[in-house]
Amino acid sequence: MQHSGTYLDVIGQPFFNCENCGCTNLHQEITEWDLQPWLRKVALLVLSSVFVVLGSIFMAVTFITLMKWLHLVDSAFFTHYFKQTLLFFVALMTIAGIFKLRRDIRASRLRLTNPDYRAKLHAMGL
Repeated sequence: MQHSGTYLDVIGQPFFNCENCGCTNLHQEITEWDLQPWLRKVALLVLSSVFVVLGSIFMAVTFITLMKWLHLVDSAFFTHYFKQTLLFFVALMTIAGIFKLRRDIRASRLRLTNPDYRAKLHAMGL
């Protein structure tokens, strides 16, 4: 299984088996949640928060601009309802991010309950 996630995907299986040669390769930036140092966990949460805010601003501006372009709203809408639109997208992305983080942590902890998996991690020095 080869990793094909985003730059925020740092919780996961820290190794994969090459489909061509069968050897085991390490992902330097990916590891299980409980194996990460607390500082890296905090950094992940802070970085995720920054991306929620920036992504929400982008989505709100795009949404309002699209609505204006389609002549569904007038110019006053942008000035009066930008904050509400921004808060809506912040809430939406925060909820989505929390669910993704919870899913990734649960999957990580489930993998760590497997004694064979833990033995393989230990053998790799993780």
